Amino acid sequence: MPKYYFPKGTPVLFKAVFSLMMANIFCWMATLYWGEVYAPRRPSGSSAYPFHFRAGTAFVPPLIGHYLDWGLWMHFAAMGACGAMLWFYTWKGRAVRVR
Repeated sequence: MPKYYFPKGTPVLFKAVFSLMMANIFCWMATLYWGEVYAPRRPSGSSAYPFHFRAGTAFVPPLIGHYLDWGLWMHFAAMGACGAMLWFYTWKGRAVRVR
């Protein structure tokens, strides 16, 4: 795996996107664990969004359900943004690929 070196320091935008990407995946995994272990198995007024796990179906609040559906894809989009920024910074000469 190639390594990159930023002679003038890592750009703030890259640090921000990378930090958000890591926070997103950790929160998504924690929410997934919560849903699998603690979410009710029957729908209620506040937990009406069905989400399918290995152990069966759990019902979570709609906001959490949408985050479980889209959170992993947001992580992959952030990974793509990090890759595009690495390419851009290497192309502009702000990042150096160490071999």
